Amino acid sequence: MSNVTRTWWLAVLTAVIGSAAPTVSGAGFPEKPIRLVVPFPPGGVADPVARVVAAAMSVKLGQPIIVDNRTGATGAIGAMAVAHANPDGYTLLFHTNGFVTNAAVQKENPGFDVVKDFAPISLVASAPYLIVVHPSVPAKTMVELLQYAKANPGKLYYGSSGPGSSNHLAIELFKRTANIDIVHVPFRGGGPQVAAVLAGDIQIVFDTISGSGPLVRSGKLRGLATSGTRRNAVFPDLPTIIESGVPGYEAGFWMGIFAPAGTPRDIIDKLNATIKEVVAQPDVRARFSDMGLDPATDSPAEFAAFMRSDLDKWTKLAKELGKLE
Repeated sequence: MSNVTRTWWLAVLTAVIGSAAPTVSGAGFPEKPIRLVVPFPPGGVADPVARVVAAAMSVKLGQPIIVDNRTGATGAIGAMAVAHANPDGYTLLFHTNGFVTNAAVQKENPGFDVVKDFAPISLVASAPYLIVVHPSVPAKTMVELLQYAKANPGKLYYGSSGPGSSNHLAIELFKRTANIDIVHVPFRGGGPQVAAVLAGDIQIVFDTISGSGPLVRSGKLRGLATSGTRRNAVFPDLPTIIESGVPGYEAGFWMGIFAPAGTPRDIIDKLNATIKEVVAQPDVRARFSDMGLDPATDSPAEFAAFMRSDLDKWTKLAKELGKLE
């Protein structure tokens, strides 16, 4: 066989083998069940939202999406499982803004980088905090609360889900923006902080609408405002903190879906399109509304930029608080 003939046959074999080699792409994706890791226990806010979205995506994609609650270490255990997973689109992460606030305050490496080790796919939902107080507080509005806090520095106590938690940082930002002095009392999670404000042990909590909304409606707690840039549809009569005389203040929480870094772009794009499609469904939007959530999808690039901006915002505040020293 001549060198020319041998070269020709090698080229043909290379082309045939190359065409037969398996590739990871969105063309036939998904061909098996997808695992959606939720780093929180069942209940709360994140888990039911993840299950609503997963069920709707399963129908669209034609494969089961299995919700896997991997709890522990304020979400780090579940996030690490996804960061180290095969980047083929079959292991995804459903996380909240706690993903970036934890990164902002952490002093030790959790085993992953929230920016480098994940590929943001899309936001899913967002919501403001509901600012509630115990009925004994002599303030019927946020304006009155601000006036009372300024006249009585250090006499009001606020609860959080723990040092460095997202609602802790949200209230610390509120303190600085409004120039008031209120005292932090950390708790181990959202339930204990709400129990404390119900008992009158503390006076103020920034909580989810689904968590404290029913308590406001029943009169057990008093709702004063919400923390977003516009009023919330569940409590349209409550002003925002901005409307109450604190210009520039905005905080809240969000939920989104991530893949491991290195996941092929066409798979990311297919998942993004599916998320947008299901979040636009009337039944999904109705479920979100019941929980006080706003649908909030975007492109992978927009989500990545939003996440970096949020991380920068809270990292700056955490440094001011000495959390990273």
